[in-house]
Amino acid sequence: MILNAASQVVIVNLDILEKKFNSEEKVTPETLSEKGIVGKIRGEMPKIKILGDGKLTKALIVENCLTSKKAKETIEKAGGKIIEQITDVDR
Repeated sequence: MILNAASQVVIVNLDILEKKFNSEEKVTPETLSEKGIVGKIRGEMPKIKILGDGKLTKALIVENCLTSKKAKETIEKAGGKIIEQITDVDR
């Protein structure tokens, strides 16, 4: 996890999702917080950006997170899907 303090965006890589989530599980800012992967910043849930570093073999359902192009492709290739994606940012 990497924090971009200026914009309050927390970076999470696919390898973390592979380790912490089961197939068909939802990945949201809330579930990431419940699993101890991210925390609130100044009392608020930060935006989450998922990057494509690492391997993903599970079909995950990603909601309300930013995703890089590579992460989106990898998630979909593993049988997962992106729902309510926030504006995509390169990487």
